[in-house]
Amino acid sequence: MTHKVWKELILTFGFGITLTMLLSQSRAINTQLSSTSTVSLQLAMFYVYSGLVAGWLTLSKITPRIFLILPLIGWVFYFAIKLTLSMWIGVVMLPVRTFGNVRTLLRMRE
Repeated sequence: MTHKVWKELILTFGFGITLTMLLSQSRAINTQLSSTSTVSLQLAMFYVYSGLVAGWLTLSKITPRIFLILPLIGWVFYFAIKLTLSMWIGVVMLPVRTFGNVRTLLRMRE
């Protein structure tokens, strides 16, 4: 159980850090904004990108298994919709899942 919790935490925040680093470097935000605005934007990007994993995992728990027999175009639509929903649901579920994971780790340590 501990391994699963650590894996989710590392995946969640690793994904957020990686995407934030890659996408903030590819955009010219450093030259157009002040340093305070740049840091604020990067923190917001980190939160949303980390939330993608939390949203994806939450949606995976409630997605019916009927989608296993979709044609190829159905899979494209399915993943596009799931990615979009993951972003929005992840903003809410990131603190919920993180708090739950940290609480689980603390309980296992006792």
